[in-house]
Amino acid sequence: MPEPPWLESLLISHDPVDQSWFFIGIVSLAAVVCGLVFRASRLKIDTAGLRLLFGVAVVLAVLCVLLVPVNFGAVLMPYSMGRTTHVGKATVEPGRSAWMLWEGKEWITYYVKSGVSNSVVAVPVKEIDRIEVSGSDSLFDILSSRASGCR
Repeated sequence: MPEPPWLESLLISHDPVDQSWFFIGIVSLAAVVCGLVFRASRLKIDTAGLRLLFGVAVVLAVLCVLLVPVNFGAVLMPYSMGRTTHVGKATVEPGRSAWMLWEGKEWITYYVKSGVSNSVVAVPVKEIDRIEVSGSDSLFDILSSRASGCR
């Protein structure tokens, strides 16, 4: 899970109040960066070095504004994965859990987790008899071992 601990808590808790404060924080910081660039634009820029530095600041301010929805979307997006009872033809063993990561044309990819190890397993579609999804878990809950079957 990502550092710092408050970010991990924000990703796992799904608390709308915390998400709102996070959004207010990233928008405020983007406004501060843009405000500083705007204030710098009022200054006299004589040398080529200062013009280059100002250009870099403008690019950083634009990137900061453009990344607000990306940063907030990473927190708000409900990354969920279907919990399965079978990986290919094999039943998931007790003490292990499996989630379907990706269903492609030729392969289905599963994330398999036990108390001691994690693995990604790809199974050819032609070897799969059935797909049974028994529930859905948040990706962040799975990574932090809070999902069903991983406690």
